Amino acid sequence: MDGLKKVELQKLINDENGTNYHRNVKLNGYVIYRGDSFIAFRLMDVNNMPCVVVDYIYITSKNDFIQLMSWCINFWSGNAVKYVYYKEHRRKSTVSKMLTSLGFQVKSIKYHGWKHQWTSTNGYAEEDVIEAHT
Repeated sequence: MDGLKKVELQKLINDENGTNYHRNVKLNGYVIYRGDSFIAFRLMDVNNMPCVVVDYIYITSKNDFIQLMSWCINFWSGNAVKYVYYKEHRRKSTVSKMLTSLGFQVKSIKYHGWKHQWTSTNGYAEEDVIEAHT
């Protein structure tokens, strides 16, 4: 990903969450786009089991979400992924509702382990987090 695109994504992430939140989001794996929407994720092995860590989902429409997730699911299946994990700061987005509709287990948690300090500007405390997994 070129530097200009990365800065643009970081701005979108901060706009949804708060000042410097982007520092906690890894964008060095795969970033799949559809229009202005994107999903950033990494493939990794955990105890010799292929897994995906979704680092961020930015969606501008339900149709974009469906198209992006369809592409990702096909890609993940081709890589024999057995487990998908996603953690996000709570925000005014329908991502967690859409993940629930796809069968993800979604729950609210309090999280105090952010690697980099940041300040929430979206009405939710920094420790208010949504966690989802297959």
